[in-house]
Amino acid sequence: MTKLLPLVRAIPINLFVNFLEEKGIATETLLKQSKLPIYALDDDNSFLSCYQAFNFIHTAASQEDIANLGLIVAEKYTFESLGILGRLTSQCFTLYDAILTGIYVGNFFNYCERFWLIERGDKAYLCQNFIPGKGLILDHLCHFSLMMMINLIQKVAGKSWYPQNISLQTNFRDFGTHPL
Repeated sequence: MTKLLPLVRAIPINLFVNFLEEKGIATETLLKQSKLPIYALDDDNSFLSCYQAFNFIHTAASQEDIANLGLIVAEKYTFESLGILGRLTSQCFTLYDAILTGIYVGNFFNYCERFWLIERGDKAYLCQNFIPGKGLILDHLCHFSLMMMINLIQKVAGKSWYPQNISLQTNFRDFGTHPL
């Protein structure tokens, strides 16, 4: 049986790198600790190992004591910051089409994360899950994905829109000043 290596595109990792560098944090050392080659981040569409990429984010958050790093990074950037994924969804005419496009393209964007939509009557549930893997620390990426999904919906529904309920696959619950 062949084991697949879960991969993620470089662009969301670059958003974390850019944020950390703007804060004056030396990301080169953190990237080396996580065994992520710096040159791999040169092309936003290149693929990185989820293990190394997610370890980099977890290590940066831990060493710099930024408990809500995924939320902060996602608040700083728009959905359009996600490159082709953002561009394709921004061309949609309806929120429903943007969500379906985001799901379809998102599932090719990151091979260790899956999105789907459940519709029940007048309610819809935008769902996300990471493919389980030993050693994957997902808190910051779950929060990043959550905020990016909210960002996508707010683009059409308005900035005052927030989901009625949120269920997370993380134990982290200290959202501080975030309205979640």
